[in-house]
Amino acid sequence: MQRKRKLGRPTRLTCESLEHRRLMAIDVGVVDGDLLIGGTADGAVTIAALEGGVMEVKEGDMVVATLTNVTDDLRIQLDPEGTVNDEVLLSLGDAPIDQVMVDLGGGDNVLSIDSGSLSGRLFLFGGEGSDSLLMGQDVEVEDNVFAWLGKGDNLVEVDGSIGRNLFVRAGAGDDTVALSDNAMIGRNADFQLGDGDNSASVSGQIEGRMSYRGGSGDDAAEIAETGVINGNASIDLGKGSNQVTHLGVIEGNLRVVSKNSEDTVIIDDTAIVGGQVIEQLGMESKRGGKGIGRFFFR
Repeated sequence: MQRKRKLGRPTRLTCESLEHRRLMAIDVGVVDGDLLIGGTADGAVTIAALEGGVMEVKEGDMVVATLTNVTDDLRIQLDPEGTVNDEVLLSLGDAPIDQVMVDLGGGDNVLSIDSGSLSGRLFLFGGEGSDSLLMGQDVEVEDNVFAWLGKGDNLVEVDGSIGRNLFVRAGAGDDTVALSDNAMIGRNADFQLGDGDNSASVSGQIEGRMSYRGGSGDDAAEIAETGVINGNASIDLGKGSNQVTHLGVIEGNLRVVSKNSEDTVIIDDTAIVGGQVIEQLGMESKRGGKGIGRFFFR
């Protein structure tokens, strides 16, 4: 039997003091196989795995470090003042990386990963500002992916595979989560997007359940024709003019809750729901009420 554990916010990154060289505006060092990068960047930070086990670190167009002893984690903590728009680009290829932990502080930040296979977890922390996590189709994370993005118009796009769970947390703002038709989530996907005009779309496959929660604002949730959820789908839309569209496959139950009785739920005539369809429009989450709404099978 699988035990349930309460998910708390992971501890933010801290870096121990280490001997390093001051290279442009960022600091680069390796401790016990971990690559540590800190400071305030003057340009995009690019980390790329080269041939022969070499790891290259660039700031803007300038190579600031070439390393051969990175064998464990990648830890990045930029912009301690929380005022800079950071961009981090990872091309990890076949590098033996366990966990990737990235803390970009405030500002409009981007973490883009176009290749790599992580044997551990991926963490992204963003403060106030519009943050983005972009995972390409050549990215595999064997464990969990956590994205804590704060207030702002945030974006999470997954085009690769996640072996366990995907957790997305965001504050007020217009947030978007998109799982492409190449995306594969090995267990569950959990999205808590806060107030704002948010959207979530599933075009790939989720082996477990999907949970979506939005606050005040106009929310939209869609399971595309290619989307497959092998467990339950629970969608809590909160206040606003909201819509749920189901065109794909949900093997378990589909449950939709919202505070607005005028919200719309559309289930296409080609869509599959293996369990029950539970509609609770005009209700508080986990409370009774008399919702009417617009609930269509087409």
